[in-house]
Amino acid sequence: MQQSVPKASGSGLTELQDEEEWAAKEVHLTDDKHKVPEQPKFPNCVSLITLYLHDNYELTAIPPLFFQRIQVLDLSPTYIKSLPNSLPKLVALKKLLLQDQRWDDSVEAVVKEVCNSKTLTALSLYLPEFQLLDSTSLIYPSLSRFRFTVGRHKRRIISRVPNEVEAEFRNWDKCFKFVNGENIPIEIKGVLKYSTSFFLDHHATAVTLSEFGIENMNQQKFFLLAECNEMETLIDGEMHYERNGDVQSNSDPGSVEPVLESLEYLRIYYMENVTPEI
Repeated sequence: MQQSVPKASGSGLTELQDEEEWAAKEVHLTDDKHKVPEQPKFPNCVSLITLYLHDNYELTAIPPLFFQRIQVLDLSPTYIKSLPNSLPKLVALKKLLLQDQRWDDSVEAVVKEVCNSKTLTALSLYLPEFQLLDSTSLIYPSLSRFRFTVGRHKRRIISRVPNEVEAEFRNWDKCFKFVNGENIPIEIKGVLKYSTSFFLDHHATAVTLSEFGIENMNQQKFFLLAECNEMETLIDGEMHYERNGDVQSNSDPGSVEPVLESLEYLRIYYMENVTPEI
């Protein structure tokens, strides 16, 4: 795939009309220097397997079935308002990146289209509302990799979490970021159960991680907690044992059930009230 990787210049796709160039298996048309028209005319790319179109803010639509064999499609971020109806027919598609879209008006329709795919193994999404997770509930349990960000971002001049730490969070295979939450919906707990890396950013009401359900954290290997001002403890022992009362009553009363057994890394930033006792 690395023998022929054309890169656009000038007006983007309009510069790549040579059939030999589009015969490549991998094509990069990224950032503002390689602008793609609002609704470009793609050639018939019978050999194309990987297409990167991220950071093309003028791109609003893509035509159907111009890339029948596509396996990796990166549209993060663009101004795509809808995906072609032919998306479910792309039987080879394994990885679709839609992270950080500017798409509040059409996100629900797009997510439903994406989740009709039967072949996806990796998915990256930004969902401004947690209710949109309902549409993904049938697909994320079977994904081998995902990166979900749920909640509306608030513009901050400087992030208080070091860049290298956020990069570390994203290095895991199933990353889940919940930002600016005000409660803990069941949809959030559902994704948490399948994730291996969890970033809780600016939660307004959570007093302890136990509120998310210890039973939903068995696979967590990496925790990143930042600016959750109401949080006081990581694990509430009383809450944990109340939820597991029936199990405890039938076992040795002196035994202690372990929690967060898979946890390898814990990062805490700007949470002065937290007592990090587990």
